[in-house]
Amino acid sequence: MNAHSGYARAADDWYVEPDWAVRALVAAEATVRPFAGIVLDPCCGAGNVPAQLGDVAGVTPIGTDLRPRAPGVATMDYRESLARHAPDSVISNPPYNQAQLFIEQALEHARDRVCVVLRLGFLAAQKRHAWWPKVPFARLWVSSVRMSMPPGGSDFPASGGSVDYAWFVFEKGHRGSPMVGWLPDVARPPRKRRTPQLAAKTPSPSERAA
Repeated sequence: MNAHSGYARAADDWYVEPDWAVRALVAAEATVRPFAGIVLDPCCGAGNVPAQLGDVAGVTPIGTDLRPRAPGVATMDYRESLARHAPDSVISNPPYNQAQLFIEQALEHARDRVCVVLRLGFLAAQKRHAWWPKVPFARLWVSSVRMSMPPGGSDFPASGGSVDYAWFVFEKGHRGSPMVGWLPDVARPPRKRRTPQLAAKTPSPSERAA
């Protein structure tokens, strides 16, 4: 079981974020400053983030991935993608074991901001204690609904999540402490509840005698 997703470990840490989580980020950031220009997801899997950005006014979405996940998605390492596209902003669900490096690399190339969806526990690691003051961590958008992130390319349906997630927003030029807020409610499918396991019925004396 992968602690980041709540599912079995997937190759290349490919887990698919919910559509509504991307839309909620766009709505939350619009209360500060809307996205504009080229918005890149260099770890886009089959292209979910760019698809959710397709109708956002003023945004040109681009998606690439390390593996050939879907037609029309260019295949390249995220470092190459960041350098090649020099985006205004980055929105991504990066491999969790490379998240810190990904943020650093993205900040080198993005002109505006870098938004990554990570488990909330990313805040608490002791090894990153000295790292946080060095990066322009501007906003934390907490999801009050646990996101379900099934492995990409699998038959696992999205169901009730078991991990707390948030969008971490790093903004070029930001100084000071981050703002903490909650993702707004956006249209999303109803949560699926697990079917309870019923205990076997104990037969009555008359049933046992029958």
